[in-house]
Amino acid sequence: ESPFLTFGPGEFELTVDQEADFLAQSEATANALYLVGLVEGEIVASSGTMGSARARLMHRVELGMSVRQAYWRQGIGAALLDAIIDWARANPVVTKLDLQVATTNAGAVALYLKKGFHKEGALRKQMMVNDVAQDLFHMGLDVE
Repeated sequence: ESPFLTFGPGEFELTVDQEADFLAQSEATANALYLVGLVEGEIVASSGTMGSARARLMHRVELGMSVRQAYWRQGIGAALLDAIIDWARANPVVTKLDLQVATTNAGAVALYLKKGFHKEGALRKQMMVNDVAQDLFHMGLDVE
């Protein structure tokens, strides 16, 4: 429902069993976390991290976040991000959070900067939305 996602309608659909397997795998991994934001029992946002099992890479995790458009700028994304940052700081494995965000997603970029993330680079033509190339910022936060 957002032009800022890395997938379009119908491109990312999991069965209930696939989702359950993914969540079980995340729960069993020291550098993975998956959270949802609820409003009156309805999932309106999700956020998660996934890290490598390789010893040289497991300290850094990739962060992803999505909030339904009707709930943008209501603090839900900020609350999820705070929870993930707190988890990462308490996690003995994780020392860095990384993410990629569309350069045109001003609200998300501002939130990440406010929470201490730094722009570490710009990635040109990384995503195609309606046949238009989109650039991404690579952003990172040291949590050690």
